[in-house]
Amino acid sequence: MAFSNRGENQLVSAGEVVNTKEMTLKILQARKQECKSRINRAKQEIEDLKVAKIAELEYQILHAEAELHKLEDHEKIIVSSVETQQS
Repeated sequence: MAFSNRGENQLVSAGEVVNTKEMTLKILQARKQECKSRINRAKQEIEDLKVAKIAELEYQILHAEAELHKLEDHEKIIVSSVETQQS
């Protein structure tokens, strides 16, 4: 049986060292997965914000177009009435 020195004159079997490395790898893999999940959530939030912002801007455009159309119609009525009065 092989032994490794932990530093404080405590002997550890090679099997325990391997288990420690395996646990460290599992912890690293779990932390990597957590990072990937945070990245994906942030990316999804960006997409959600884009969709919401696009919908809001489309609404603003439609509203401004409707207002512009009303103003143009009103302008036509005024121009028509001015031309009628001048005739």
